Amino acid sequence: MEQKILYCNVSEKELYDKYPWLEKANFSEAIITVTRKDGIDRLSWLDGVWYNGVWENGVWKGSHWYNGTWKNGVWEHGEWFSGTWENGIWENGTWLYGTWCNGVWRNGTWNQGLWKNGMWYNGTWHGGEWLNGTERGHRTKYRMSLTTNGEIRIGCEVFSVNKILKILADPKLFIEGYYNGNINLFELQMGYIKNFLKNFSLNSGGVI
Repeated sequence: MEQKILYCNVSEKELYDKYPWLEKANFSEAIITVTRKDGIDRLSWLDGVWYNGVWENGVWKGSHWYNGTWKNGVWEHGEWFSGTWENGIWENGTWLYGTWCNGVWRNGTWNQGLWKNGMWYNGTWHGGEWLNGTERGHRTKYRMSLTTNGEIRIGCEVFSVNKILKILADPKLFIEGYYNGNINLFELQMGYIKNFLKNFSLNSGGVI
């Protein structure tokens, strides 16, 4: 049977007395430290696997998050597979899927999910739905390239030319910012796609 806590610099009783929400969560092989600065205890998650639960506050320094609710804190690095982010600061890492409600995104890779609100400073956006928010820095948008089969790759998705032309012909798809409820095309300006389609002298694998 997997251990919940592999290492902690305080006893489990002291840890759970300070952070009762942690005892209720489902995780394994965790390496956790509790440090005191200016009279305030600070929880740091160094390693382990988080399966589910509610994270109230603290610093996440790395490892895998599979599901759950993040209420507040600082995410420094790691892989986020799914769940709900309510607030806090995302410094870096990989977001695979989930719902972002609010907070600050400083850097990292966003793959899919729903962005409701918050502040974006830098990073790579591969797909998903952006409802509202503020960009203070740079959000890398979809790369477009021509595949060896003559199809067009937009970010992680591959489209036939007919699908692209259908999107261009239907303003509703553009206004809503998605195609088939999954592929975010809001970042792709119509002229950008049209210019790409005109240039079929582009060799396979070429990127603009």
